[in-house]
Amino acid sequence: MPLKRRSDKSILTAFLVVLLSFILMIASFVAPVNLVFADDVSGVITDLSQDENFDASQYPIVEDDNSLSVVTLAETTNSELLVYVYQPSAKYEATSINISTAINDSLFYQNYSLELLDQEGALYKFKVLDFEVKQDALRYYDISSIFRAYDASIDKPPEGDNTISEVAFEVGKLWTASTVNGELTFSCLETETIEVTDKYVGFIRYLNGFWLYSDSCDSHFVAFSTDRPIDKLMEADLLYIAEIGSGSLATGRFTVDSTEEIYITLEASEVVSNEVSGLFGQKYTWNRIESAADFLAKEDLTDEAKSNLQNKQWVLRFAETAYTEYNGLYNPHYDATRVSDVTILRLKFETEGQVFNLGVVDNKQSGDMNPDNNQNWLIDILKTIFLVIGLILLVILLIVCWPIVVVVLKFLVKAVVWILKGLWWLITAPFSIFKKEE
Repeated sequence: MPLKRRSDKSILTAFLVVLLSFILMIASFVAPVNLVFADDVSGVITDLSQDENFDASQYPIVEDDNSLSVVTLAETTNSELLVYVYQPSAKYEATSINISTAINDSLFYQNYSLELLDQEGALYKFKVLDFEVKQDALRYYDISSIFRAYDASIDKPPEGDNTISEVAFEVGKLWTASTVNGELTFSCLETETIEVTDKYVGFIRYLNGFWLYSDSCDSHFVAFSTDRPIDKLMEADLLYIAEIGSGSLATGRFTVDSTEEIYITLEASEVVSNEVSGLFGQKYTWNRIESAADFLAKEDLTDEAKSNLQNKQWVLRFAETAYTEYNGLYNPHYDATRVSDVTILRLKFETEGQVFNLGVVDNKQSGDMNPDNNQNWLIDILKTIFLVIGLILLVILLIVCWPIVVVVLKFLVKAVVWILKGLWWLITAPFSIFKKEE
């Protein structure tokens, strides 16, 4: 019996140790943050000093550190959201931030621009633009990443002819704000993210058909690799800018008529195809989400595109836009959509049987306006042939209809003469009247 009592006591002790360890583990992940009450005009140090744990010496200037990190957040009485950022080299301002106000399976990150309100040393205070704090008693701010402008002198260059406008830095924190009986409390929890390590943005051009102009479908894609293994990619959220306009085939200049910011969710089950609409058009079908290996095997890519995709794991076919080319002798031009600032916001994937739904750390990257697949030279020859045939038919039509054209021209000349005579009469009539009166 005494032995059994000792055994019971040992079990109870072990249970308490495990329970205490679990509590300490939870405490290590949840770091309460005293969110400061602030407004647009107060200084960054003044705001942060309201937290008794704040120590400015922990945020020194480090000249060769060009990263960004979020210190804390604040809600204002005007329902604005403020972000406090540490930028060690004190050379770069944050430009935008990815925030989801929903969590778990409802994660939906949006990219918000930031307005600088104050800076002191390496600490910055920003207002989140076009963001309104919810009136809910419980509010979530899941922040995956924060951006600054790309600097070619220090940042990794993109592949191929791609360009980068903003560079992303991991935040990976979930702030929870709750208001009970008018009292605000705040807590902060570390969250997981997934980082894009290699990336290439481009498009495939498929010919829908040809009449006296060519109609094509531009299938835009982003190929990428990540810092975590992905066995099965299930969903992806992306953000990109669509610039709709026209370009000159003679000068290469592209004029933007309208711009749109587009959020899109892709699912692995989605299948897309182009629409055949004329001569020599061909039907193509592709998956929204596919492995880079499958993409390389199916598409007739240029050698440069193949090189840019060699180290990529996945390809997202995220948008289809129209491309129409007019090859006339007068003003040869095209209508198209230029896609830019592509960034991946969220990935849902499976690895070793476990499903993850994570925010993504990814820059804003743009491709050029040249298709990444080989264009059929025969089609170009046929375009020229059809253009010549069209001009010949126009000449024949003018010859056949010449008598009618002559009659129409004579009528137009007479009409112009009568109009000019009428205008002359209106101008000179007052003078004639005055002359008679004299």
